[in-house]
This record gives sequence, structure tokens and C-alpha cells, in this order.
Amino acid sequence: MGRSIRQIQDALETAKNADPVLSVELTSNSKVAIWKLWCYVVAFCQNVLEFMFDMHKAETDTLIAAKEVHKLSWYVQKAKYFQYGHILIEDTDTYETIDEAAQIVTEAAAVEVDGQIWLKTATDTGGGVLGAIDDTRLAIIQAYMDIVKDGGVRVHMTSRPPDDLQLQLTIFYNPLVLDANGSRIDGANDAPVKHAIAAYLNTIPFNGVFVLNRLIDTIRGVEGVVNAICPLAQARYGILPFAPFTAEYATDSGYLLFDTGFFADNITYTPHL
Repeated sequence: MGRSIRQIQDALETAKNADPVLSVELTSNSKVAIWKLWCYVVAFCQNVLEFMFDMHKAETDTLIAAKEVHKLSWYVQKAKYFQYGHILIEDTDTYETIDEAAQIVTEAAAVEVDGQIWLKTATDTGGGVLGAIDDTRLAIIQAYMDIVKDGGVRVHMTSRPPDDLQLQLTIFYNPLVLDANGSRIDGANDAPVKHAIAAYLNTIPFNGVFVLNRLIDTIRGVEGVVNAICPLAQARYGILPFAPFTAEYATDSGYLLFDTGFFADNITYTPHL
């Protein structure tokens, strides 16, 4: 905070009084004494200078506060900000108008590998179902990211089909609530276990980790389910063979597709009171 003219004058007078020569030579107490007038002139100029320094500091602080820190999350947001069929304002990383219908990157996740950023992406194919972005549009998104990214940073865009998930389950159920097919006997829900699995999968963030124990806990929370055991959980990416896992599974594409056909053939319901 800059000092007032009076504060600067007082500081000058204190310095004058402490000087062995000036304290003897400049002794007039007149308000219009030459030395007092010069103190005022210097104090006024110093006050203006300190005020300008304060303004400059405030402007600099504002710019620093407004400047985005380009963490991995920034690249995720920039990918979601992309608008298909729109052009950026010249020499900026923003669009003139926001068109949410043109924002085709529904989900994104950034990971750093060997000093490079890999952006996994997916789009809404309808009804909230995620799918891969085709190569043509992905190439355009890559060009957009090459414009908005920081200089010297290498960003690679990817968009792949979902990893496949297969589950084999044994459900011990209360026959007063569920029937032999796993449906509620009151007709309120024809597949509560299947719906519970879908609900758990929806809680996993994009590029998150599937945790088998959490799924089992979710299924055991279904009314009428006494216990649930998963003898087999396996997943794969693309055309690779299925690989079983016992604890958790990290997706390659960023999201999972639950194989309901395999599930229907590999779920067993056993009554248990």
C-alpha cells in the first residue's frame, strides 16, 4: 500500500533531522521554507509513483489469478469444450458462441506417459451410452488440441470401443422376496441384480477402476439377496483374450461394456432363508 504525502513528508523530515549537516542548516519552521517546499514536491512525486506501483501490482495479481494452471484436468476440460464444425476466434482458444450440441466429447481423461499427455475420449451414442469417436472426427479434435495446448507439450487423442466385462455370479436369495429367476415376486422389478450391476457401473468415473468387492457389496444390498459370490470376473480390450481378475480392473478405453448375454447364461439363483 502506497504511503500518503504526509507520511512521506514526515519520513523526509525525520531523515533531515537525523543528518548532522542538514539538521543544522535547515532549521526554519516556516511552512513556506524552501526545504519544506522541496520536501512536499518530493513527497508528492513519490506518492504518485507508489500509487502507480500499487495499480501495477493489482493488475499483475489479477492476471495471475485469472491465468489457468494447465494441469491434466485443464486438458480434459479443453477436450470437452471442443465444438465440431466451429472455428476458434483467431489467436485464441475460445469460440465466439457456445453450442452444446456440437460438443461431441462427452467423457475424457488425461494421463501422462513418458512426459506426453494421452487423452482418452468417448462420445454419447444415444441414451447416455458411450462409444468411440470415429477417426475422422478424432483427427479434427487432435488438430484443435494442437492449437490450444501449451507450447512444447505433446498431446495424443485416443477414442476406443469399451472394454468388455463378463461376470459369473451365484446368488443366494430369499424366496419370500425373489423367485428362481431373480425377479421380485411382487412384480416390482424383473431383474434387480442386473439393475444393481448397471447402477454400480454408472458410479465408476470415466477411466476409473472397476472394484469387484464394491460390486458384490452393491448386489448384497439388493432386497431379497442373502449373499452373492462371483466365481469368475474377466475383462478384455478389443480382440485380446479375456483375462480373469480377482480384485479390480483398470480399463484401457476408459469405460466398460457389460456382457449381458454371458451374464444371463452364467448366473445361478439358489434359495436361502
